[in-house]
Amino acid sequence: MDLLAQMCQDQQYLAIDPPPERQLLNISSELPANLVLKCMSDSRLPHDLRASFTRLMLHLHVVRGSPLNAIRHARLWREIPDKVTISGNPSRSVEGYVDGGRIRTGGEFFVKVLKTVDVYLEDLRKSTREGEAVLSASAAKLDENRLTFEVVTLARALAHFGFYSFADLLRLAHNLLAIADSSPKKHSGISCLICFIGIFTVVTVLYPDANQIRRTKHALVFDSKSAYDKTSSLFRQVTYSVIGVNAMQKAAKQHSSHLQSETQSAEDTARAKESQQVILETKLIIVEILNFIMDVRRDYRITVALSWFKRQFPCDDIGELYSEADLSEQDASRLCEEVFQECEEELDFDGDRGQLLLRILLQMTMSDFSKLTSTALTVLFRHFTQYQEFVEDLKQVQLLVSNDDVENYRQVDRDLFILKILTEKSELWIQADKARSESSSSHSFEEHSSSVDDSPRPLLSVRSTSQQLEEIGLNAPRAFHNDESFRALVEKIDQHYSPAREECIKLLYELLLGDDRALAASALYELSDRTPLIGYPLVRQVCSQTQTIL
Repeated sequence: MDLLAQMCQDQQYLAIDPPPERQLLNISSELPANLVLKCMSDSRLPHDLRASFTRLMLHLHVVRGSPLNAIRHARLWREIPDKVTISGNPSRSVEGYVDGGRIRTGGEFFVKVLKTVDVYLEDLRKSTREGEAVLSASAAKLDENRLTFEVVTLARALAHFGFYSFADLLRLAHNLLAIADSSPKKHSGISCLICFIGIFTVVTVLYPDANQIRRTKHALVFDSKSAYDKTSSLFRQVTYSVIGVNAMQKAAKQHSSHLQSETQSAEDTARAKESQQVILETKLIIVEILNFIMDVRRDYRITVALSWFKRQFPCDDIGELYSEADLSEQDASRLCEEVFQECEEELDFDGDRGQLLLRILLQMTMSDFSKLTSTALTVLFRHFTQYQEFVEDLKQVQLLVSNDDVENYRQVDRDLFILKILTEKSELWIQADKARSESSSSHSFEEHSSSVDDSPRPLLSVRSTSQQLEEIGLNAPRAFHNDESFRALVEKIDQHYSPAREECIKLLYELLLGDDRALAASALYELSDRTPLIGYPLVRQVCSQTQTIL
């Protein structure tokens, strides 16, 4: 399983789904997604074997195409909703062209994958006694920690490729924070520290006289002595980690000595160290997921702000305001209240107004794993700069209102998707033998014709390829309007794919003239798999259309 997963890593299509003419092993058909899911979720199997199946699921069936951008600065004015809710916030994949994983396997299947990930994380939390850390760096827990690492890595890919809704991402963040908490019993320290600093700041403002400050501070120290004792050590460790002093080396040695006893063998000691390293890498993945969810939250706040503007300043279809816009300070205050204050509870990661998030991030900054420390600091700083990020996002938003802008945007969006997929599949554009290619292409289309949508399409008469393309409208401006690319398309079909000409033309119609983005994506994947040489006239036409728009 590890070997097969390694073969499929980084989207190696020759291992995942090679073209028939290459006569290679098709791992995705030999190990279908349902079978891999059953194996990775079967609790009767050993943890290390389940981890291997989870890794195989990641590289074989999930990672297809390119990750989605969490933040969209280009928006269509007509598609901005009047009311925005977290439960009604669609996934990014619904609004753009669908990538390969959902096309190959089906969106319904990934609902089961998401449920499997959530059930595993929740069971992991429930199996831990209250007050103890979920992740234990012991030799006996090494295989279980490896499985947890693979499941969290799979969750990161599912998030980046748009399988999670925003509401599901917030629930995922809650589970991940509970798993990453290394000291759940010692949660009062940071809260007391924050309260102490807050009280001292208020006293300083209320009593500017130095003697009064000294007397008041003296009283506070006696009243808060226990809180100060609990938090002073934590405060020093955070300070040392930020300024680069190796303070945590001493803590790491103490933790290591606690794990090791005189009765432990050398093998158990090595497994315990490896288990600790796996835990650190798992926490790194968790922080990366939290950083991505913060980006999704930024995108949601942009949508909330634009929805507020749309309600306050309505306009017609061409962008003309019905009345003169006058944005006052009160309007800006109401906008800030709607974006941040009214949504604060819903957008909370931990259900505790971010206190649990801050405490866990501070724990991670005290790690001796430099990559985890730097990433945790980045997320920690982002937590305190949400207002600045929102202002910068509003400066970068581009609203497309006119019909020409909307049409050009959709055209460029589709063309970029075509270029992206064809570039990723370019390593398969090899024709070893013309005769074998023709026969295999004809055979493959006969096998896959049943998978193509049976919706009504224009009937194709027995005519030349050029006449059929013109009859179906593939010489329109949205399709092969350039004469050179149109002739190249006719030449490729006649020379290499004549037996499957009608099926090829139907797929081109769905890709270039259809309105359903899911069907267009499916048609492009089918064309790139079965008729790869058509990619050349497609790229030529995309370049021609881009020059026209520019």
